[in-house]
Amino acid sequence: MSVTRAVIESNGPSGEVPDDHYAFAGLPLVERAVLTAAAAGLRDIVVAGVAVPDPAIRRRLSTRGIEVQWTPDAWTTAVPETGAAVVWNVATIVEPEVIDRLRAEGARVGAAGSGAPCVVDFSSGEPVVLAVGRSALAGIAEGSVTAAARTLARAGSLRPVDAGRGFARRVHSTRHAAELERAFIRRLNGSEYALTKVLRRQSVHLTRALVRTPLGPNAITVLSLLVSVAAAGFLGLPGYWTALLGAALYYLSTLLDCCDGEVARCTFRTSAFGCWLETFSDYVSTVLILGAVLLRVVAEARSELDVQAAGIAVWGTLITIALLAYQRHRVAGHDPDAYERIFKSRLGGASSGLVGRAVVWSLQFIKRACVAHVLLALAAFGQTRMLVYLWAFAVILAVPVSLGVHLALVGRPRTVSGGRVAKESMPS
Repeated sequence: MSVTRAVIESNGPSGEVPDDHYAFAGLPLVERAVLTAAAAGLRDIVVAGVAVPDPAIRRRLSTRGIEVQWTPDAWTTAVPETGAAVVWNVATIVEPEVIDRLRAEGARVGAAGSGAPCVVDFSSGEPVVLAVGRSALAGIAEGSVTAAARTLARAGSLRPVDAGRGFARRVHSTRHAAELERAFIRRLNGSEYALTKVLRRQSVHLTRALVRTPLGPNAITVLSLLVSVAAAGFLGLPGYWTALLGAALYYLSTLLDCCDGEVARCTFRTSAFGCWLETFSDYVSTVLILGAVLLRVVAEARSELDVQAAGIAVWGTLITIALLAYQRHRVAGHDPDAYERIFKSRLGGASSGLVGRAVVWSLQFIKRACVAHVLLALAAFGQTRMLVYLWAFAVILAVPVSLGVHLALVGRPRTVSGGRVAKESMPS
């Protein structure tokens, strides 16, 4: 059973809430469903139950090179006579990975001939996404995808498919949508390290607000950089309150650094350029904050040791940034997000043992998430100058570790992922 078409059931005239135009994580439900199908590699896309599509939605899809068939007929008529289609209701939020699993399972079912694959919403226990052929729908009266799935289930014609960690949930109401939106954004972030998880718990709420504004992911990246510039300006000034304000602004900048990737993934606006822009912003922000703290420390130097620690911090940071930037270019020049996946698989997997995992964790201490938390805590206690000593100690460890990572990554054959590019670069 070859799955070649996506059939998206519109809510149609039934008046279900939320309707097709409800904005979930920054996109109308019908637009999100179409973009999901396209991201899963399906080019034959039919939206059933819509007589006249929204001109703005159709225009936005066309600018992305996505053509859609819109039909007022029942979704069952859009399932092809030969082959099969992946079918879901427009109010079902599903990830492209789930569609991929259904397509693969559909091919196996075609060879074995043992029912229609489906993915079940774990929260409701009901099938929400089906891979089905026209023959399986024989004798089923016109109705919703959910009603057809229940009929097939009673007849024993459904085969549940494990969606893994993929997201497949049905939006039942606008109130339920808010809870589901938070869960969806968290799911898109994937696995994170401890301090980044703290930021993500806060950035989710900010992202939900940002996706409802005209700001795109790249604009948010630039905004994050501008806030870092303001943070550095305040940190470079003497006084307790200026340091605290600068640290708070840098924390906000780091939150925005999380949000740009979340907005990009939510709205299907990921790009290699956006990933490199974010990487550049991260590095510039790091240098700005370090420079501002160094100016403060040198101006208020209490001993020669303060100046020496500042020098170590500067040179160690520049060497580490140069190594990481070169590694990213060599390992994942065409897919910046591949760097993080390759890094974790080669150095953080079980096969790498204790040393590999130690390297992965040690490098987290020079990431923005760690710096933002430490800087804010030190500023609150009036000990901003201590950041220079901690920074110097961190780069003393980071430089040899980065060299080891460089040999492990760049010394092997270049690996580039050919899949979809994600906006998020190295975890903040």
